[in-house]
Amino acid sequence: ILVYDREDRKPGSEGLPESKDRDVLTSIRLNSEAAPTSLAVKDNLLFAAHPENGVFVINIADPVKPFIVKTIKQAFVNGEVIDIKPQKVVVQDNYLYIHDDEQDQLLIALDITAPSFSQVNDMFMDGVIDVSSNDSFMFTSESILDLNIIDSSNPKHLNTGRSFVPNGFELSGEVVDVFNQPTIAGIGVQDPECSGVEARNVCFDIRVYISLFDTSENDVINLLDAVVFPLKGKNRLINSHLTDDGVI
Repeated sequence: ILVYDREDRKPGSEGLPESKDRDVLTSIRLNSEAAPTSLAVKDNLLFAAHPENGVFVINIADPVKPFIVKTIKQAFVNGEVIDIKPQKVVVQDNYLYIHDDEQDQLLIALDITAPSFSQVNDMFMDGVIDVSSNDSFMFTSESILDLNIIDSSNPKHLNTGRSFVPNGFELSGEVVDVFNQPTIAGIGVQDPECSGVEARNVCFDIRVYISLFDTSENDVINLLDAVVFPLKGKNRLINSHLTDDGVI
């Protein structure tokens, strides 16, 4: 994990000084053979996940002196302790959600206010997950036209809510990312035959799909738009971010 100075001035602002060479301030080495696949932050804690190495909990109260608090590699599921392979971590309110898509889409909820990071829930959910910005909902998706909203206001009891109804219309693809704003959610999908590390050497010029949904109504989800665009060479879709101005 590398630590840099953050630039919080907007490009084009008046009175900006000359450019600055922002070198690495410090770093912390993880006991991992590969870079984390997912990061999440809550107050003074940074969570870094990798399927083969678990979730590293890092204290960043002093940004130039980060240190590892613990590593989460196991969870209690169906009455037994199992090894987890976390693909993604997200934080909502005071809870850390660990998504293990190799264990039948296992989702684990931990209370990060407790000293032991006690586990409060585990369940099997279909598809890629994301949490809402208002700490009340969770989104899941298995395909470009599949969006489900789950009430996560009580992490101990997650309840399935609304779902988009495609009315028989289907598009193939591997869901890579789910993203959202208060009244809009989106899904990022790429060619299914070109997923995985091995495919990078045989798949070129793939297609990427982005679908956007209106989630403002209480009883229904509406499709706003769906677009397709090419990625040249060995490029792949990793994740997306929905802003007030568009999708990054």
